[in-house]
Amino acid sequence: MRIHDIALFTHRGAVRVRNEDAVFVGGTIFQEDLRDVVALRLTGSPHALLIADGMGGHPHGDLASHAALAFLTSQDGLLDGSAACETALHAANERLYELMDEPTRIGMGTTIAGLVLQETAMIAFNVGDSRAYRLSSGGLHKLSHEDVVLPPGEGIAPARTHGITQALGGSTFPLAIVPHVCVEPPLQVGDKVLLCTDGLTDALNDTEIETFLQLSASPAIIIQKLVRRAISAGTRDNISVVVGVCV
Repeated sequence: MRIHDIALFTHRGAVRVRNEDAVFVGGTIFQEDLRDVVALRLTGSPHALLIADGMGGHPHGDLASHAALAFLTSQDGLLDGSAACETALHAANERLYELMDEPTRIGMGTTIAGLVLQETAMIAFNVGDSRAYRLSSGGLHKLSHEDVVLPPGEGIAPARTHGITQALGGSTFPLAIVPHVCVEPPLQVGDKVLLCTDGLTDALNDTEIETFLQLSASPAIIIQKLVRRAISAGTRDNISVVVGVCV
């Protein structure tokens, strides 16, 4: 039986007036600003870890992120496999457009990134620019694909433009999505995972992230160090982080 120690943190950050991020771990959606890192132990399988970033500049980003997580975690199929995950993401996108029945909600949207921890595999998925990483003996591997606008002449590394090319919802009329879903080997003892919104990755590059994940410390301590570093580096966005380790 696999055991995973998970820690999470979500906060509006130093500049924003409200938190439009949301995190799902261990059966609970976290969206209110946390004063401390929350640590949990998950036993058995499967388990879903999810993070969502309501789109800034659009109405009701906080509602969009919470609604997406609530819908996805109500779908039994999310845990069943990659095809079921993709189906659930399409359904979540449709659900957000259904919620735009009030004029003030039109255009609300959210990114999504998640991991499904199974006994024999790990499923990673995302839509938008929230990220998922895995750290193993082979180093840091980004599992997510960033749906962001590249400036002219660029084509290798995504620029931090905050212009995303797809999300759950996010338009005045329904648009289809193309979710990024991949199947990875299950976590081995000592392997770590990270989910985060761009409040972290706007401030830290992959080399810095890997340095923190390599620390022989608990997930809670690693999150504390990551968040402190991002704030000291001047991040201006909401910041949400999930770190897990297979023990």
